[in-house]
Amino acid sequence: MMKSGLVFVSCFVAGLAATELTLASFDGAEPVRHVFGIGRRVAPLHEWVPSSVMIATPPATRRANPGPILAEQYQIDVDEDGFIRPSVVHATADRTVVFLGGSTTECLYVEPENRFPYLTGRELERRTGLRVNTLNGARSGNDAVHNLHLLMTKVLPRRPDVVVLMNGINDLGHLSRDNGYWARSAAQPLVERSNTTLAAALGELRTALIPHTWLAVRRVGAIVRRMMGTEAEAAELLDPKTLGQWEGDFRSALVSFVQVARAWHIKPVLMTEVLSGAAPFRLRTGDGGYLDPARLGRQSLSVETVVDMHTRFNDVIRSVAAEYGVPLIDLAHLVPADGTTVYDGMHFHDGGSRLVAETISGALVPLIER
Repeated sequence: MMKSGLVFVSCFVAGLAATELTLASFDGAEPVRHVFGIGRRVAPLHEWVPSSVMIATPPATRRANPGPILAEQYQIDVDEDGFIRPSVVHATADRTVVFLGGSTTECLYVEPENRFPYLTGRELERRTGLRVNTLNGARSGNDAVHNLHLLMTKVLPRRPDVVVLMNGINDLGHLSRDNGYWARSAAQPLVERSNTTLAAALGELRTALIPHTWLAVRRVGAIVRRMMGTEAEAAELLDPKTLGQWEGDFRSALVSFVQVARAWHIKPVLMTEVLSGAAPFRLRTGDGGYLDPARLGRQSLSVETVVDMHTRFNDVIRSVAAEYGVPLIDLAHLVPADGTTVYDGMHFHDGGSRLVAETISGALVPLIER
């Protein structure tokens, strides 16, 4: 049995070699070359997995914050193009608006019908009488460069009328940690290797089979790294020259976004982000807090310093909007950052999201009607 198997394999290999040589002789051109390598470099789309459903459970500490109590669970239902449902309400729409941003646009802990990207569409229809599709392409952790990539790869083919961008907090976080958008250590790298290795495939299988256990392991690992002091410290965070460089990079990212949208005849709209440094919102990082005094202290920072830097990033948004004649929705000035709108100092709850939808729709009506 073994002998016959070896004969078969030998004949198969010999036949394959003869076929390759025969085809090569007919090509008559430069022979096909293949360089073996482990994985390829790719530019991943930082989006929700298309055609997926996820149940998100807010940490208990977030449900204990000022303002309305969050629900036990929220559902993220994603369509085939990676937009958060409800997405395409009308098969044929008069206007299409796409929202891009990070977790503050994603609205993870908001009921689907109250997420402001969706609700803005319903408000616009009520105010204008037009059929409006509003698509939510936001993803937690995305900065302006991530969203520039999404604009070019998945938004432009849809030829929307308007694209609304809200970024700033994630840009500040990424630039302060990695001192640039393209750092190899970034949690959401712009370039990475594709999963063509056995180790990567096993990693994907592990995450699929035991997602909660693996998340717990990662959290424990993060705690251990903090205790051992192995996490990178931002020693130069308070250097005015460095902060100026971050502001310049953020400005370049915004200008690039605006110019790409306009080159494809899409109206760009910029929005500022709200942020409160009030005491009730100063949660520990492990509890989902952005302004963790202990973590900031290890980086020679204070809550007040970060709030000030965030204000400066909002000023960059205002400056770009004014210089390039881009419509600005200044949420940081129009919406209060307290328990009536946010549950952790920057993420909207259902009531806050409804208020934001009213604010945005009022600003977009002139664009939509034109």
